[in-house]
Amino acid sequence: MGDGTVVVRGHAAVPAEPDQLEVTLTVSAVTATPDEALVEAGRLNAELGRVLDELAVRACDRSQSGLAVREEFERIEGRWARRGYRAANVAVRMTDPSHVGRLLREAVGRVGAQVDGPRWRCRPDHPARAEACRQAAADARRRAAAYAAALGLRLGPVLRVAEQAGDGGAPGPGPALTPTDMRIRAGHLDVEAAVEVTFSLEPGEA
Repeated sequence: MGDGTVVVRGHAAVPAEPDQLEVTLTVSAVTATPDEALVEAGRLNAELGRVLDELAVRACDRSQSGLAVREEFERIEGRWARRGYRAANVAVRMTDPSHVGRLLREAVGRVGAQVDGPRWRCRPDHPARAEACRQAAADARRRAAAYAAALGLRLGPVLRVAEQAGDGGAPGPGPALTPTDMRIRAGHLDVEAAVEVTFSLEPGEA
């Protein structure tokens, strides 16, 4: 009969060369009426679409939200005055770095887009993700073995494994942009994994 269980949490962070780039482009328009704002934002969004078409950005690599309209105010001489209505549309682009410099120049120059990013990520099938999982599991076993040894016991079979919540690789810092031609150089990021493992405990030291 076993002498109980031990529950441990293993963690690992594996340095990775990112293989995916994300940039968010927002087009917006402020006009006197909501209808005008929608029309103008729609026009700008269509122009942004043409920019993406010219760069051969596939439809599956684009993600777009719907238009949102809100009333705009500004403070003038201590009082709030209505400025008009703003309609905004956000397009999210994931790509390799080869055309990102031109994408940013064209999006800002032709449609006045606001830019968030770029940011590096690792794709779901990046080898570093599997390696992080392997190291997290090994870390869990080391921790459990240390507890067992301190208690004069040995590890038994694994009873339960649960991956801990997390995205497995948060966005890294934005890539470096050179001011002359906006070439993009890849950064580095850590792909993380965490796992909770339950081991049985048995009499006798390992």
